[in-house]
Amino acid sequence: MEMILKEGKGKVEVGGVNFDFSYFDVFPKMRVTLESDLENPILQIVTLEKKLRDLDYEEIEIEVLKRYRDTFNFLLDSTYLLRNGDRKGFTFFKSLTQKKAIRLSLTENCNYRCFFCHEEGMDMNARRESANFDKMCELLLKMRDLNYQDLTFTGGEPLVAKNDLIRYMDFMEENNYTPDLTIVTNGYLIDEVLIERIKRYKGEFKFNFSMHSVDKESYFQIVNPKNGDINSFDKVLKNIDLIRENGIRLKMNFVLLNGLNSSPDYIKRILEFANEKGAYCVKFLELLVTDKLNKFFNYFYSLESAIKDLGDDIFLENLTYRRGEYIFKNNLVVEFQKCTCANGCSVCPLNREINVTPQMSYYPCFILDSKKIEIDNNNVEESLKVGDVVIENLIKRYGNKSPVIIKNVANEKEKIEFYYKSAFTLEEIENLVNKNSFKLDRQRAFTDYIYKNNKNLNYEKLLKLSKNSYESHYREIVQKREFKCEKNHCSIEFLTEGKIIEDKENYDRYLEHLGFTNNLTLNWNIKFFKGSNRNFSIGINENTGLIYVVSPKEIDNELSNLLNLELLKEDLYKDIVKNM
Repeated sequence: MEMILKEGKGKVEVGGVNFDFSYFDVFPKMRVTLESDLENPILQIVTLEKKLRDLDYEEIEIEVLKRYRDTFNFLLDSTYLLRNGDRKGFTFFKSLTQKKAIRLSLTENCNYRCFFCHEEGMDMNARRESANFDKMCELLLKMRDLNYQDLTFTGGEPLVAKNDLIRYMDFMEENNYTPDLTIVTNGYLIDEVLIERIKRYKGEFKFNFSMHSVDKESYFQIVNPKNGDINSFDKVLKNIDLIRENGIRLKMNFVLLNGLNSSPDYIKRILEFANEKGAYCVKFLELLVTDKLNKFFNYFYSLESAIKDLGDDIFLENLTYRRGEYIFKNNLVVEFQKCTCANGCSVCPLNREINVTPQMSYYPCFILDSKKIEIDNNNVEESLKVGDVVIENLIKRYGNKSPVIIKNVANEKEKIEFYYKSAFTLEEIENLVNKNSFKLDRQRAFTDYIYKNNKNLNYEKLLKLSKNSYESHYREIVQKREFKCEKNHCSIEFLTEGKIIEDKENYDRYLEHLGFTNNLTLNWNIKFFKGSNRNFSIGINENTGLIYVVSPKEIDNELSNLLNLELLKEDLYKDIVKNM
């Protein structure tokens, strides 16, 4: 990534893509006028923001003509605010106050074993030693010189290395480096010695408590203390009281886990608990689910559903690329934050923090742990630039998407589907697919509620509500379906854009007046796979136990024979009903 500013003309180059602009420098604000529509507005504007932020600019203002449609629509839908405009174009602006951030893992060891742990995005099976104190101190000085003013100590559990952590704080102050400091901890190992040292820290400090639960039963089920201490929850509560008594800032983190802490009543209970305990902020995080971690798929619960569940109990205060910030009861900040990867690779240059392991390895990508870079303390800046190149290459590959397997897809207007059945089990098919270089791209588990009337018995026009397992609301889907027997495929046209329905009972009563009844309910678990030139999905219909393969193209004989597929010669729904 490169930015050139000279005599009122600017240029940004990222991943071989350039864009030019004119600018007016009124530091700490930069006014930018775009000279053309951008090829990749997200990547290019986010890169410009990052460069300006690194130069200590506090605000960017962008003038764009309405005829630059892609760029205009991006700014309109992004976290930019509208300043003014006319028939030709508009001026947008945003704050660039986010500080350069680094996360240092002091140890891989942890006294808990949370069942969903992804260990800071690194390889869980790799054995690593604790940090070398002298090398870590050298790195801290480099981070000071590079103006990293947001520092987080993580692990494992960083308080396993509590004595070293206190020594790092001493070293930093002795060397005039007092960034905003955060310790991410489960809170079990806090003691009065640590509290007293924190109270003397000369910079801003906060604890991020990984709580995940506010009742003893589910807490023990989620965090699984290694020493089996059945009083671990009570000990953490005492340490929270100790933090509040000493006036130290506390944020509580909760990974949303479907069925454990995701119900509307439980989420409100979390907020009441945090408010009572004096936390200034609660952060809800989405569970990270990748192809390697897809065993946790059923625990995923979307942030959007949690926000809808809270309704008028919270109100929006701020939006960024990474999180939404709300207020509960006039004082408690409530953050809803996706993993950086869930927002797509294109916004990673601005969102990502530098993650460094105890072995001085830098992982530029949170998901792909093979993309690691060994930090050279003699040239840290160059090591970080290598990481920028890794991210640029991933942006070229994934664009606004990423390797996570739970993601939104664009609304379709029409599509063609070929349907197949297999006598193999789902496990057998998955093993064959994996051995043949197909990669799991995304996954869904959902229920379809299908409505029919006397005029629509053959599924030519399909009205249904679809509810994902990780959402609390429903989506209305209306399809026109035509199975073309001569070509053995179904042509599907979408007549609506997936209107959200909150109350199914009222919706059912409304449709009943129109002569429609919900006479078919289907439960699905579907995995979508990608190959070099073939995409398809494998789904189990849980009502019948039948395995279906769906493809936008007719599957070739080689793959069909491999998976023991039988091509259906009628609509999928007819086959399901026939086998129920």
